[in-house]
Amino acid sequence: TEQNKGAVIDLKKGATIIFVCDSKECGMEGTKSTGERMYIDYDRMASQLKIGGRIMLDDGLIATEVIAIEGNTVKAKILNSGKIKSRRAVNLPGVKLDIEFLTPQDIADIKFGITQNVDFIALSFVRRLEDIVKARKLLDENGGQKIMIIAKIENQEGVENLDDILRISDGVMVARGDMAVEVPFEQVPGIQKRMIARGLAQGKIVITATQMLHSMINEPTPTRAEVSDIYNAVEDSTSCIMLSGETANGSYPLEAVRTMNMVASAAESSIDYEQFPRPRARGHVTTSICRSSVELAHQVNAKAIVVYSESGLTAKRISAMRTNVPILLLSYNQQVVRQCKAMWGLQPLLQPVMQSAEEMYTSALRVAQEQLQLENGDNIVVVAGTVVGMSGSTNSLRVMTKGDVVLRGTSLAQHNSKGKIKICKDVADARELKTGDIAVLYRLDPEYEIALQTVAGILLASNEYDQRLVERIVHRGIPVIVDVHAIEHRVNDGMQVTVLGTKGVVLRE
Repeated sequence: TEQNKGAVIDLKKGATIIFVCDSKECGMEGTKSTGERMYIDYDRMASQLKIGGRIMLDDGLIATEVIAIEGNTVKAKILNSGKIKSRRAVNLPGVKLDIEFLTPQDIADIKFGITQNVDFIALSFVRRLEDIVKARKLLDENGGQKIMIIAKIENQEGVENLDDILRISDGVMVARGDMAVEVPFEQVPGIQKRMIARGLAQGKIVITATQMLHSMINEPTPTRAEVSDIYNAVEDSTSCIMLSGETANGSYPLEAVRTMNMVASAAESSIDYEQFPRPRARGHVTTSICRSSVELAHQVNAKAIVVYSESGLTAKRISAMRTNVPILLLSYNQQVVRQCKAMWGLQPLLQPVMQSAEEMYTSALRVAQEQLQLENGDNIVVVAGTVVGMSGSTNSLRVMTKGDVVLRGTSLAQHNSKGKIKICKDVADARELKTGDIAVLYRLDPEYEIALQTVAGILLASNEYDQRLVERIVHRGIPVIVDVHAIEHRVNDGMQVTVLGTKGVVLRE
């Protein structure tokens, strides 16, 4: 009650306590809870309990057993000692509550949130699809159409209806505090894994929360079990991990954040992103492009995937594919930029509206350079829609490279060099090579070895060569790029170039 604000009530094991289930009496002036009589603001609680049922207080820290029910009062035996403050949670495990999902206070809070331009609302104790429908309707009718809904799954009913809840919400929270009270605690880890897997399959946000670093409320270092908890959640691909008491009222908030970041980074580095199971969607253009963008980024060793998205939907789908390649989301929609910070791997950035597809591609390379300090020859993958400004029009992929790339091929050596191009049609031409030249060849066999003693690099039009000769050349630190197409159309004698054997490209100086 309000009269108990700040007070602590000491409950003793074996003692009995009376719960008065009356919201009016709970709010009356002078009403005060004690260790013998406690007021609960849920009027129908007594009618929904049975003898032998449990009433759990403060996230299950204190358990009581119902021994008598009379009218709106419940008599219970205290099963374990503990201290409790005012306005702590009350759970009734196994009881399907006959209660309106959105209370008048909930409705008022949501309407207030809309006026404050919030990006998310987190709905507690979501039990079924209809709960999300009610909240969505309330948001839509009051100007909150763009606000995302996170469903907190905290009881057995919510777990059973998870797939339906995921289908129409924007994400779910594994709210392990109340969940471990409402369902057997030994089932919570398995429920968490299923929630993460199903959320990932549907491309939805999954937040894992509650007591991830609980000991750090009072201690500067975590327990080993807490480190494993964070590591496993991240390795399972949860979108977010959340601190609560550790930062809200803990003694070591900064240390808790640093610890969580350190463990999460270690877990992310252990994932095999090349073999990660990514969803397929036959006939769905955007999903197919998103999957292809990740696979292409891995194949070309891209430094980033740059996504232009008005609604953020394309970026969300790429995020669900899970990659260790940074995903830069560029959008002119401020709310989309803020909301996408909750998604795996996304770095959302606010950008002005682009006027053409070519402007998008040029801007993508510039932004990637600013954010990631690209080097010459570095690749990025750009995902965009050719119909600029139209949401849902994503239909193109493009690989872009920093620098003026004139040739690409397969590198046989991780060496770089600079020099002038010398095109050699045969061995006679090769004998005219000068020290520091970049030799362009159409075949590479032992006849050429003497002529190639002083070259700075070799570009071979074919993919056929003498293996032992190439090994000797590479051993001298000379870059060799093979399978280079259309050489004569792109370079000429005397052109100054840089050969990047580390990236398999040739740049015009």
